[in-house]
Amino acid sequence: MQPVDEIYRSISAVSINLSGIRENVFESLKQLLGTSPGKVPIYLHLDSPAKSKVQVVVGNGLFVQPNEKLIADIDSLLGSERLSLVV
Repeated sequence: MQPVDEIYRSISAVSINLSGIRENVFESLKQLLGTSPGKVPIYLHLDSPAKSKVQVVVGNGLFVQPNEKLIADIDSLLGSERLSLVV
């Protein structure tokens, strides 16, 4: 078993599915990401106007250092089914 902090340090990317989410959630998500600056990229999955799926990476100013509070806050905002952690 690894300590929880070590597990969070092993995360190499965070993937968030924003398909079908209201636009006003974007600003709240941006504020959340800004609370834990780091080097781990955030990949957003969106639906395009042409109904195709698109993946974008946020600017490196919104890269994060994953931690328990950040993940819990994103879960509260969007729901845990929209969040994936890549190790």
